[in-house]
Amino acid sequence: MGSTERELRVPLYVPVRVDRGLRNCWAVNLSSSGLGLVAGREPNQPPIAEEQTVRVDFSLPGSGARVRGLARVSWIYEAPGAHDPSTGISLGVRFTKLQESDALTLARYLHAYRPHVAVAYASRSEKELAERVLGNEAMLHFGDTHQDVLAIVERGDIATIVVCGDDENRALELLAWVASIPEGLQGISTASDLLPRVVYCAAGRAESLVEEFNHGRIYSVVSRPLDSTILPQTVLRACGDHGLRTEQHRVALALELALAREQSRDRLPSRPDAENLGGLIPKSAATRRLIELVEVVAPHRTSVLLQGETGTGKEVVGRLIHARSDRSGATFVVQDCGALSETLLESELFGHVKGAFTGAISSNPGLFVIADGGTIMLDEIQNASGNVQAKLLRAIETGEIRPIGQSISRRVDVRVIAASNRDLAEEMRLGRLRPDLYFRLAAFPIALSPLRERREEILPLTSIFIGEANRALGKNASGFSLRAEGALTRYSWPGNVRELKHTVERAVLLSKPNQPLDLDLLPDAVRQGSSDTPDASGEPRALQSATQALERHLIEEALARHGGVTRRAAKELGLNPVTLGRKINKYKLHH
Repeated sequence: MGSTERELRVPLYVPVRVDRGLRNCWAVNLSSSGLGLVAGREPNQPPIAEEQTVRVDFSLPGSGARVRGLARVSWIYEAPGAHDPSTGISLGVRFTKLQESDALTLARYLHAYRPHVAVAYASRSEKELAERVLGNEAMLHFGDTHQDVLAIVERGDIATIVVCGDDENRALELLAWVASIPEGLQGISTASDLLPRVVYCAAGRAESLVEEFNHGRIYSVVSRPLDSTILPQTVLRACGDHGLRTEQHRVALALELALAREQSRDRLPSRPDAENLGGLIPKSAATRRLIELVEVVAPHRTSVLLQGETGTGKEVVGRLIHARSDRSGATFVVQDCGALSETLLESELFGHVKGAFTGAISSNPGLFVIADGGTIMLDEIQNASGNVQAKLLRAIETGEIRPIGQSISRRVDVRVIAASNRDLAEEMRLGRLRPDLYFRLAAFPIALSPLRERREEILPLTSIFIGEANRALGKNASGFSLRAEGALTRYSWPGNVRELKHTVERAVLLSKPNQPLDLDLLPDAVRQGSSDTPDASGEPRALQSATQALERHLIEEALARHGGVTRRAAKELGLNPVTLGRKINKYKLHH
């Protein structure tokens, strides 16, 4: 089954005139079919709405050629509860009728498009090197003064800025200007993702560069003298990262809009039982939110990234996403990317022909072919080698795979769900996961909370596991005693749901007919209440877990009330926005 080629979208940050409902309107990306926009509401005018036809007028960078015509609003998103007219509104418009000459101008611009790169303060030799190694891959714009560079960046299509020169102060001044959020992006929570990436090639002290990295102002550093291999690789990777994050911003908003619609339809109560939810127990706010996200993303082909501690049920959630999708009648397969060597993993995923390598005594179609039309779940994706990661990226982007030993590619239609018990963003920063693959997989991230943060689900899960163990072991255990239930709910469950399930199976196996499952059937760690022993800070773990659960709940509620705007939630909670940001990362509250 074939897959549709993804439409080319290019970064474009220019003002756009729209004839109604919006003010301070700016483009953030452009394709042959339409524009992604951010804007503010026009006061004293009816609000703009989906399916409304508007007149648009904007200029293309460089030549200043105009594109004018009619467009239809295909989607519009504004954070819930936002009443400030200056708050950013995101929307997408699709062209319905462009002036004939303007349509041709747009087509020529997109056909000739290459990433645009600003090169600041370069010496003659650095300019010659950049032209030689990047001239065929990107459109280079050289600026010798601060004013020159600002004018280049303000074109609106610069994906990457290469900062050169011997003047550290001048280089850092440019970084500060780039990092300042332009007027049109005010209120957009992911504005920094839409700004040009900075490749730093200038003079600089180590402590200054570390500080700039910590503030997110530098994408990468290339040491001097510039290397003819490292420079083009780094710059083109930065351009690709900019395009991926811009696209991710658009997809995330579209899915967030879909989530808001699904919540308004109140679909979940019609299917609340654990069996229909794949065994998930919607007793906690975290699990209810998880199920909401599953319901929203399941019908779409969007790649999903599941992150959570070992044993939190990532495969259960992956199967639920597949079951809720239109692919539910096709195959769902799971592969642990850390369980096989590079060659065997590549063979398992993409297949091989007979004789392709030693031991290949017969052909293997591979899991992507087996799952054609269905879903494949890749667990611990960061353990795959760079070669396998590159092939996975190609399979996701183009739908093409090539078995080992075969020269002809095959097209498949497979939805990919990735899972990991590690922070994949950190794995990317450490070089263990390709950035382009990460941003493809992380189009819709879902965080799974550990069991200690949703203790209200422990006993309902226990009842389910007792029933399963009775059927599997031929037992008739009725349930745990009150003393045993107390121990179960106090324990911290480092192995999460998987550890709970194994603990219940052990107790059922050891049980005697017509007797409750008592404390003596539990492992020593659970029976002795190890979750109540102090940690390194001297605070009992059970108290610490309860405190953290309360803190997480308060932050989650504040973010919900303020539409996810961190600075507003921080003001309500009496926290510094930076402190709140660290806590949001700690509790994985990014959805």
